[in-house]
Amino acid sequence: MRLYRRGQSQVPPADVEEAKHIMAARVQAELRVGDSMEARLNWVLSFLQRDVDTLSPGDWLNLCDEIRMYGSPLPPGGAGYYVLDVSKGHTVKERQRYSLLPRAQVREVQAHLLRLVQDLLGGHTVTTVPLSIRLSAVRHPNRSSIDGTWTGDPLHLLLFRLLMDLQAAEVVRLRTCERGQSAEDHALGVSVCGRWFYARDLRQQFCSQECGKEGRWTRYWQTNREKINRRRRKGSVS
Repeated sequence: MRLYRRGQSQVPPADVEEAKHIMAARVQAELRVGDSMEARLNWVLSFLQRDVDTLSPGDWLNLCDEIRMYGSPLPPGGAGYYVLDVSKGHTVKERQRYSLLPRAQVREVQAHLLRLVQDLLGGHTVTTVPLSIRLSAVRHPNRSSIDGTWTGDPLHLLLFRLLMDLQAAEVVRLRTCERGQSAEDHALGVSVCGRWFYARDLRQQFCSQECGKEGRWTRYWQTNREKINRRRRKGSVS
């Protein structure tokens, strides 16, 4: 039985230089994802509901980097062992091209993972198919510790990290935006949002400040419409 394989520890200097450009973009991608529970879950929920077909080539490259960094984040504090999963190509542009993910596959994963979240919150048991992920580990050259990082299929890593985050989360904070959901909102014609988000606190009802403001403004307008119109007419006369 083979339980592990020993990897090549020496990386050609030219590859190190090329990887620095990609790594810099990945660091920025991880900053966009965030490292707190709230930030990570809000990022992944936003991603699962995002229309990837509308993204420009640059935005698509950024999103692919974010997907990879969500699934395989940098070591805490930015100091440790990390494996870049871009092995093809000889230039930065070639490596970036190979790091892009198929949009059709990403769309399929979005639908599956959003359904997974809904199933879990509905009380169902979910079991993953065999995942193509690995843990690579090495002794840190400057510390008396063993460092490790997860590598493999970035979309499988996305699923793995999402399940890990959900296990650590307060599931009561996973909710859909309530804009347009109440009977009063229906009567006033407030548009429905219904987006999933991870609430900062248990009182949060809306996915964003904009959604909260839209409902409040519509209710205020309906209640005070005549008064507002009178003020406007008075102001136009003067």
